[in-house]
Parts: sequence; C-alpha cells; structure tokens
Amino acid sequence: MSKPRLLVLTSTFPRWRGDTDPRFVYDLCRMLAREFAVTVLAPHCAGAARTEEVDGLTVRRFRYAPARLEKLAYDGGIAARLGRAPAYWLLVPALLLGQLVAAVRLLRREDFDVVHAHWLIPQGVVAVAARSLARRSPRLVCTSHGSDLYGFNGRLGKLAKRYAVAGADHVAVVSRPMVAAIRRLGGDVPVSVAPMGVDLRSRFTVDESVARDPNQMLYIGRLVEGKGLEPLLDAMPRIAARYPEMKLLLVGDGQKREELRRIVDRLGLEGRVVFMGSRRHDQLPDLLRRAGVAALPFGRDEGLGLTAIEALGCGCPVVVGDAPAVDDIVERDVTGFVVDPRDVEALIRAISAVRDDPSRALAMAREGRRRVAARYDWAVVGGHYAKLLRGATVKTCGGTVG
Repeated sequence: MSKPRLLVLTSTFPRWRGDTDPRFVYDLCRMLAREFAVTVLAPHCAGAARTEEVDGLTVRRFRYAPARLEKLAYDGGIAARLGRAPAYWLLVPALLLGQLVAAVRLLRREDFDVVHAHWLIPQGVVAVAARSLARRSPRLVCTSHGSDLYGFNGRLGKLAKRYAVAGADHVAVVSRPMVAAIRRLGGDVPVSVAPMGVDLRSRFTVDESVARDPNQMLYIGRLVEGKGLEPLLDAMPRIAARYPEMKLLLVGDGQKREELRRIVDRLGLEGRVVFMGSRRHDQLPDLLRRAGVAALPFGRDEGLGLTAIEALGCGCPVVVGDAPAVDDIVERDVTGFVVDPRDVEALIRAISAVRDDPSRALAMAREGRRRVAARYDWAVVGGHYAKLLRGATVKTCGGTVG
C-alpha cells in the first residue's frame, strides 16, 4: 500500500549539510517520512540545490529573484529581516508569487493527500490560495510558530492571518497560550496544540562525565529583536562585579549583532561577552553540557522556545523570560527560573541563584529534563503530527494534540 502524499510549505529548512539555520521543520519531516511520502517546498538561496533527495525527503526550492537577491528567508528569518531592513519588503511580493506559482504547479502535477503549511504568513496564505487556483482539494493543516501569529498586526497582516486560518481545515499551534490568539482571529476551525520537538533520546542528553563551568553563562539563539538580549547585557557589569570569572557566550547570529557589539563596548564588557557566531546543531549539546546556566530571556512573541527544551535535555539550569509559552516548558522555581526579561534586577537575582546554589539548580534541571522528555522528544511529537495529518486526509480533526 502506498504512503499518503504530503506537501510541506516552509520558509525555514536546511539549505545544505551542516547549515546553522533552525532545522525543526526538517526534523519533523524526517519523522513523518516514515508514514508519508514527503515533498518539501522552500525558498531558494545562493548555494542551495534547486531539487534534491535528503533523508527520504524530496526537497524543491523555488526561485523568486536573481540568486544574489534571494536573501529574504534564512539567516534570521523573514520577520527579523523585515523588521531590521525595510528594503526587504520589496522582495515580499516576489517571494509570495514564486511560492504560489511553485505550489500550484506541484498540486496540479502530483496527487497530494494533505498540505502542511508552516507559519500562517506567508505559507498559510499561499497554501489557501494555491489550493483554490490549482482546483485540487487536499486537506490543509497550518502550523503557527508564534512570530507569525503575534506579529503582523497591521490591517493587512490581520487580514492575511484571518484568510489563512479561515481557509485551513485544521490549525496547529506550538503552545497553549496561542490557542486564544487563533480564536481571536475568528472562525471555528479546529485547533490543536502540537509543539515542535527535540532529539532528547540521542542528542540533547545528560553526560555526567562532562564537568560544568559555573562561570560560563550561555545564550543560544538568533541575535534579533525580541530575544531580550539588551537587558541581559545591561545586567552583565553587576554580574561580573559579583562573579569576576563569569562570562557570557552568545551563540548565534543575526541582524542585531553589530548593535549588540556596540553595547558591549559601551559597557566595557570586552572579554566578558564572547560572540561565538552560529554553530551547527550537533555542536550545541556539548556547549549546553559545559555551561553553568543557559540564559534565555525570550520576548513576548516567542511561540515555544525550543532552546530551553534543549538546555533542560542536557541537564543545564535555565533562566528564561516569561513569554506566555514558557509555562508549557518551565515551572517557575521548580524546573527553572522565570523572569520578566525587561527586568535587569530580576535577571541578576535569577542568575545569582543558579551561581550561588548549583546543587539546587542542577536538581531543578534534572526534573525539567524528566518532564520535557515525556512531551517534546521527536518520537512523541512526530507521532502526534502523524495522527493529526492522517486524520486530516480523511476528515477534519478536533480536540487537542500534545
């Protein structure tokens, strides 16, 4: 019996082996390939293959501009690029049209059973329009990851989000607080809580043979707006005065890198704050096993916060921002420290609590690992999504997944 055919629309997908861009869509597709024939449609960029077979997935990358201009996706994400460099808005119509044309062609040429669109904007909008233009009727599931739902709040953005939600057969969100935000868009589409996952069985694991450095504070993530990095840097002079050996390692890259460097220079933090650049996904567990604390001051628009799950998976104590989604991952003062990321004093108190009582902090992290492993390992998440998508090929799903 042949597998049902699944078309995945995404703007974030590894461009090549060892790519440092987020890989959660790729990891989910690999899990789904056990039960579906998966085709991925993603934006092209210079250096990436137009078509390739990767780990059982068929990957097609659509062109939307000359190669030297195809920079809207990747390296920080679409929303971050638009926020930092308004000139990129000129590429938005081209990307939408390129993705729409490619999706319509695929839907007309191949008999897909279900379409899975990651992010309401732009993929959800494109998927709804493509299904109509192609005159095909595969079921459509849209997953919102947070930035697409909490952002784009102008009149046009709200219309686009409503269009995507109204045209979908099912909407998945990656954390519980997002359900209410979807409902506020109107309509009665079924909504499931279906987070992305982390490899907590073989990659993000505890290694007791690796010694933690209590003076090493680690941030992993994009250096973009909304990550709470400025208050964290503002806290560093007082943290350094209290703990002279402590350093902050910033792992990641993004449009705010040079601005953050200027803040470091202004605060006299040379040598205290280290910009490590992007790292491959397989290099992150070792960093998390050695760090004394992971400082992850998420902003309010964070959809889930996979880095916190990765940190807990490695047994690393966490200090996280109080984004709504954090409650799904961290129980305050039980599995980690949760603070207002804008409150420098609160950041200092939480980081000091980890530094002053490492035994308690490590015990909290161990309990955190036990909890996230039961919900966020890819084997669990992949099974949830497979059920949701299998149901979507037959009927509209209801209830909550995950």
